[in-house]
Amino acid sequence: MAPGLAFPTNTTCTATAAKSRLRFLQGSTAAGNTTTVNVTTVSVCPVPTTLCATDPNLNSLSYQGWYDLFTNNLKTVALFNTNILVPNAPLYASAPFVTVTDTVVPDLSKFTVSVGSSAAAGTALWTASFTTAVNCRWLVQPSTTAAPTFSSVWTCSDVSWCGSQRLNSVAASAGTSTTTLKAFTPGTTYAIYYACYNDIPGAQKASIVQNSGTFAIAALPVSVSSVVVTPTIGSNFITASLSVLALFIALLF
Repeated sequence: MAPGLAFPTNTTCTATAAKSRLRFLQGSTAAGNTTTVNVTTVSVCPVPTTLCATDPNLNSLSYQGWYDLFTNNLKTVALFNTNILVPNAPLYASAPFVTVTDTVVPDLSKFTVSVGSSAAAGTALWTASFTTAVNCRWLVQPSTTAAPTFSSVWTCSDVSWCGSQRLNSVAASAGTSTTTLKAFTPGTTYAIYYACYNDIPGAQKASIVQNSGTFAIAALPVSVSSVVVTPTIGSNFITASLSVLALFIALLF
């Protein structure tokens, strides 16, 4: 059965005397340029295989067995080349395969964000990683603003302060737009919020909205006004100065 195709369990079909193997036949008779096609309508009753829902070909391997065989045969660059003739496969030696399911909600308390730099012009750069593969979107806003909802993060259309990112255990870079800048307010602290699903098609389990990191924009320096102080010269000082000057002239002559 193809992944994603589900039939009801315990399905039974009512036995009839006309029950037989199902064959689809098409008959046609040609008369000049006209072709007549006989169309037959049938009812099909799907029933699960009596052996194993994941092993209709009677093979001894289960679904997990096939998965393990697949990953073991392709877990190194050399095996990729040997088994499917793909040279130089871009594998991480420590974790060549990451198994992702949608059985549990992503626990963003295990999220790791490291802010690298920020500037009042509107740029902020950081790296992020998670223990498993997740498909996330992020939003930047002042830390004093009420935390956003999951929906508001995923539907955010602000190209400057919102974005998307697929993450795993290998740290990846992210940041605000460097081409569509929107300035930050000096003296304000900003928070980076993430909201994620498991990174599989049609994922249903949504994470909480996690405040994953903050950065602060420095306040503008306080300007200091220049004040010119003119010293006050008292009249007594002027009189004394004139007396000294007169005595000096008398000595010369």
